[in-house]
Amino acid sequence: MQQKNSIVIYHRVDFDGLFSSAIVEKFINECSDYVGYDLFGYTYGDEIPDPLMWLERGYNSIIMVDISFPTEVMLKYRDLCLSDQAEVIWIDHHVTAIDDSFKNGYSDLPGLRGLDVAACEYSWMFFYPKTQIPSIIQYLSAYDTWNKMRFDWSGAVFPIQLALKAKYGLNQESISKDFSNNLVYMNSDQFYNIVESGKLICKYLERTWKAAVKTYSFEIQVAGKFRGIAIMSTEFSSNTFNSVIEDYDVCCVVNRRGPNQYSCSLYVEPGKD
Repeated sequence: MQQKNSIVIYHRVDFDGLFSSAIVEKFINECSDYVGYDLFGYTYGDEIPDPLMWLERGYNSIIMVDISFPTEVMLKYRDLCLSDQAEVIWIDHHVTAIDDSFKNGYSDLPGLRGLDVAACEYSWMFFYPKTQIPSIIQYLSAYDTWNKMRFDWSGAVFPIQLALKAKYGLNQESISKDFSNNLVYMNSDQFYNIVESGKLICKYLERTWKAAVKTYSFEIQVAGKFRGIAIMSTEFSSNTFNSVIEDYDVCCVVNRRGPNQYSCSLYVEPGKD
């Protein structure tokens, strides 16, 4: 059997992508089928790599987690898989990407995809199907899918995000280094300490966000009928609006990405029509 040299492509700007990547790393390091691997962090707006480039660089395994590409690119990955030029595994949870795969004929790519949990949880299910999903993976999954009913959101899910950001930032190397010893197999004391440190950060941020909304936010109307509130911010979630979120149908965060380049995210609380 030919041994595999893998390129792991992951979403590099959130913990779902970073932990999905770390799960793949852990699996590859424990599996004798692989002789090596490299990581490739990607986010939407980056230059899209040509699938054939990976073959030219000596990779015969391509693993994509929490990420997808336009249809024409995904079809190239499917061609590589069908022709046995490379192992291709795709793990994702984004509804648009999954719908596109069915519409355009690449839903048969190996991997695991669905809408119930986040990519990190699907990654664990795929690579470790007989092993219990670690708590930290489940909590990160709940946050990324905005599932506020699964666990204690304000008492654990959200504080864990803040604590991990404070300790690791979005640094994949730091997360990978600590993954097995201090993250994926953390004991109850370690878990408690992460939650408590996150709660302290949360108290500070709630005050900061409340002041920012009071001073800098403005009301908008969405789709001609929904009452919304918006702000230009460096944040990438609706947490800024926690103090007023019950008063609006939609929250809007605008981030400036460069000269004449902006991203606009709309958020709706679960349960709202």
